[in-house]
Amino acid sequence: MLAVTVVVGSAPAFGHAELVTTSPRDGQRLTGAPRSVVLVFSEPVDVVSGGFSLGLAGSGRPVRVGQPVRAGAQVRWPVLGGMPAGGYVVRWRVVSDDGHPVSGAFSFGVKARPGTVAPGPGAGWSWPVAAARALGYLGFAVLAGALALSWCWPAGRGSSRAASTLRAGLVTAVVGTALGLLLQGPYVAGVPAARLFDRTLLAEVAHSPSGAWMQLRLYLYLAAAAVLWPVGAVRVALNRRLAAVLTVGAAVTFSGTGHAAASGPAVDRVVDSVHVCCAGLWVGGLLTLVAVSWGRGEDRPGVEAFARFSRLALTSVLVLLITGIGNAVLRFGAVSQLWESTYGRILLVKLVLVAAALAGAAVSRQVLAGGEAPWRSVRFEAAVTVGILAVTSVLTLLAPPPG
Repeated sequence: MLAVTVVVGSAPAFGHAELVTTSPRDGQRLTGAPRSVVLVFSEPVDVVSGGFSLGLAGSGRPVRVGQPVRAGAQVRWPVLGGMPAGGYVVRWRVVSDDGHPVSGAFSFGVKARPGTVAPGPGAGWSWPVAAARALGYLGFAVLAGALALSWCWPAGRGSSRAASTLRAGLVTAVVGTALGLLLQGPYVAGVPAARLFDRTLLAEVAHSPSGAWMQLRLYLYLAAAAVLWPVGAVRVALNRRLAAVLTVGAAVTFSGTGHAAASGPAVDRVVDSVHVCCAGLWVGGLLTLVAVSWGRGEDRPGVEAFARFSRLALTSVLVLLITGIGNAVLRFGAVSQLWESTYGRILLVKLVLVAAALAGAAVSRQVLAGGEAPWRSVRFEAAVTVGILAVTSVLTLLAPPPG
């Protein structure tokens, strides 16, 4: 039922805004100066300070333009300065609904041939942003997984190792989210990451849709820390329920900062949120098991705890595969785009890692069926899933193939 809902009820998700048309058109020769420059995108976008320039080709002399006027997916810049005969180049940079920058350039001529467009800075992925996202994913996974393991392993609710792992997940989640907020400004503006404390950039991020979702996620993590940080907090059923609600809320915020944010139907965000929740339960549960695996006696989960987690992990992985395949189908127009686009090639790497993790999971279930705790295969599985999170952090910053 979920697979049918994903495929039938959703629209193609492009992930990043695409430039549909411009006025003047690229390469057009005009008989007079235009009153404005208009860009129309495939979805509503946010403008970036200094993200638009109009200049004379060759000399680069700028033409004065007014404040942008937005109307849905259309952005118009009034031309205020004079434009003598010659070729002109327009450079633009905007932000998609999902918080990713999109940039480009085109040229036109006024009583002359259009100008030549030299290559400009792209709007690709940034490794500091990817690293911050990877930290955020890891922290969320450990938080979700540690809570799940507290249900699978009731005797471990008083374990010092499990408590330390949960706190480490909370700290990692808060740090990763805070770094992501600070780095978002330089990322969308196309400036060095050293300007992460720039007041103007911080204000733009704070008032953007993606920035609002990231702020909400940070507040949810801080609330979860207030509930779970005290010694023995996990032993209280009410605390576990509150933390579970806060964790699900944090998972929903990821749909506002990923490719699903640019999609129309709400079902896309639901699928994305479910995907994040299941990934957290699986990956975080494995990491928590590895963290407590060096304990002895009562501080070490037994076969019954593994059996409970195995059932939970199997359900999570099945939902992960359904939602992941559904998302992939919506973002590709042809199978060949898997190896012809950068997004597709990174996705193939992720799929290989997922296959390796599933192979490790199969071994774990076989060992468990024999009445033993599968420590070695679980460690392998956990290491591979951390690699999956790292690849995913890069994948979320890349634009899917054009629709």
